[in-house]
Amino acid sequence: MLLPIWHALNDCVGGFLIASYHSEYSAWALLLFNVAGFGLQLPFGYLTDRYFSPVQVLRTALFLSLLALFVFPYLPFASLIICGLASGLFHVSAGSLVLKSSDTKSSTWLGAFTAPGVVGLALGGYAGHYGWSWLWPLMGLSAVSILLSLFLKPPLVVSSETKSTAMDKHDLAMILVILVIAFRSATWNVYQMMYENDLQGLLYLAMAAAFGKFAGGWISSRIPTKLYCLVSSFLSSILLAWGDSLFATLSGIFLLQSVTPLVFRSMHQLMPEKTATSSGLVLGLAIALGGLSNLMIPNSYTILGFGVLCLLLYSLIPRRPISLS
Repeated sequence: MLLPIWHALNDCVGGFLIASYHSEYSAWALLLFNVAGFGLQLPFGYLTDRYFSPVQVLRTALFLSLLALFVFPYLPFASLIICGLASGLFHVSAGSLVLKSSDTKSSTWLGAFTAPGVVGLALGGYAGHYGWSWLWPLMGLSAVSILLSLFLKPPLVVSSETKSTAMDKHDLAMILVILVIAFRSATWNVYQMMYENDLQGLLYLAMAAAFGKFAGGWISSRIPTKLYCLVSSFLSSILLAWGDSLFATLSGIFLLQSVTPLVFRSMHQLMPEKTATSSGLVLGLAIALGGLSNLMIPNSYTILGFGVLCLLLYSLIPRRPISLS
């Protein structure tokens, strides 16, 4: 129960510090934050699986988050880098704990874990933009989280699968394409709304994404995964491409983000013994790749390019899952 709350808090701290930082070096600070928070998740995940307990890494992440808040008034640039490291460590460790304690055939708990993050990020950014005095309250919540984490124990592994689940090329390519398109669309819409200073619209977007992740985890546990992915991606594409209202945009984001728990679960099925690495791939590397779309022109050719990229990435995956233990 604490992991979704800590997810919201972790992302809220990141959003708050980013929005509160105003300097000629803001672009560099944001770049380094994203590199640490997203780009390093995959190596963080690998190291966690191989050498560390996810509970230990989680406690380290919570401590670094508190340290970032404490340092911010004095060294804001360094604070953002520390916060990025905390974010990267948190997502792989908390994601690993969720995967270890959930059934690989169910996405409900995965949806409940991933949903609060985007809301926390938006609320933190909103507070930082308007200069709200959230620094000390966030420090207090972070300190309490560290104390509570001392009572956290590694979960009993209840996963129903102990061996890798076979996934054919079409299924994996489809999952990767949907994931990249989902984050590409969400990122682009967030960028547009932030550019227009439509902070209220940004909050609406975050809520739609959060509800989509939670609902997607619940719905997909009760109907065939492929059917849900195909239907939701088809409907969301229509809504985002031809919808001319806020309701259509929010509905499209809802459907697109609803596949996130499915991708999370499918990656875990592909490499069930490497839960932190799975989390780093889904919550870190995939988002980092999707964020590159901000440098491109948003049109059908961009979507096609990401589809080809997904196929190329899949070609690097061996036919049989590799055991890294």
